[in-house]
Amino acid sequence: MEKSTKNLLDSFIHGNLSKEEWDQLLQDIRDNRETFSALDKWWPDAGADMPDSRKEMLFNQLMHTLQEPVAPRRKRPLRNRRIRQGILWGLPLVLLVVLLFSYHRKQSDQPNIALPANDMLPAQADVILTLSDGREVKLSENQHLQLTDGNNAIVASPDGTLRYTPASTTFAPNSTALHTLQTRAGNKYRIILADGTIVWLNNASSLRYPVRFTGKTREVLLTGEAYFEIAADASHPFIVKTGHQNVEVLGTHFNINAYHSEDSIITTLLEGKIRVYDSRKPLQALVVHPSQRTVFQDQRISVAAMPADTSLAVGWKNGLFSFDNTPVKDALEEIARWYKADIRFEGSIPDKRISGQIHRNIRLSQLRELLRYDGIDFYIEDQTIVVPAQ
Repeated sequence: MEKSTKNLLDSFIHGNLSKEEWDQLLQDIRDNRETFSALDKWWPDAGADMPDSRKEMLFNQLMHTLQEPVAPRRKRPLRNRRIRQGILWGLPLVLLVVLLFSYHRKQSDQPNIALPANDMLPAQADVILTLSDGREVKLSENQHLQLTDGNNAIVASPDGTLRYTPASTTFAPNSTALHTLQTRAGNKYRIILADGTIVWLNNASSLRYPVRFTGKTREVLLTGEAYFEIAADASHPFIVKTGHQNVEVLGTHFNINAYHSEDSIITTLLEGKIRVYDSRKPLQALVVHPSQRTVFQDQRISVAAMPADTSLAVGWKNGLFSFDNTPVKDALEEIARWYKADIRFEGSIPDKRISGQIHRNIRLSQLRELLRYDGIDFYIEDQTIVVPAQ
């Protein structure tokens, strides 16, 4: 952060900022992404002689002002002006949301704080590994787990990774043992499969896979959402099955969202090339290239390609809710999965959309306050997100 900007911020904190300096400060922050990001580190140590409550009030004032659109230079029709506004402010608002709650999280990271009765923390449910003989292992209770299945070593580490290591690379046609990893609400987990493929499994998801791959293809079955980094092996294509959709790859990075509560399967390609097809019509495959997304809707049995913001597609992997013009219903369903909550609409579903990224590791009441700035409100009642009639 430049010294001039620091001086303006210091003057703002101590109430010595003129109107011209205030406008200059806002312009500096809006024009410089690095300055915006640096606020997160600079603010907690600023104004050491000032009560935290006062600093937080000033911080909120600054953040809320930055959310306000800049006045257009010339008049435009309302519809066009709002679209332009979204284009100009899409990325800064993403940073704003992350920054705002990063600061609040630091201020509230104190032990033994009682949670209000009408609030919720992210769920902390178990991650379950089901072995080939039907036994279930709670990985959250076995952070240093080491076991074997046949001649294959399986190790779970405290960083939330399950690693499979085959005893040898010799082809073993009778190695058909299958495992299932299931995450519950509020959890994600990483798996390193026997071939070296890395899979990040989102919350409320499951992956069924062989302890060791055999045969001409490497096949896994997914429900929910996962991000894949496929180990290259041209002679053994990797196939991800989700309902009637199959995704076939040789070596690539992609994300699949296939929750049962949603009526479509969304696949986003970050690197490489994939084939997406209906398992009932394997000859009608769509070849997908990087930064493209396919939407598979089983009722219509159709697949279409469209441009995609890949960073938003995998925001969950980095601990963020990521919304890109997302309908309110879809956004709230994703939020509810994370907090293990139900949803109830007391009236019609609001015809609104959400854009931005929000930290997942916050109380539901904090998330609610942020969404209220976008005109989206709800209250919490008996583990239920209730959206009042509007």
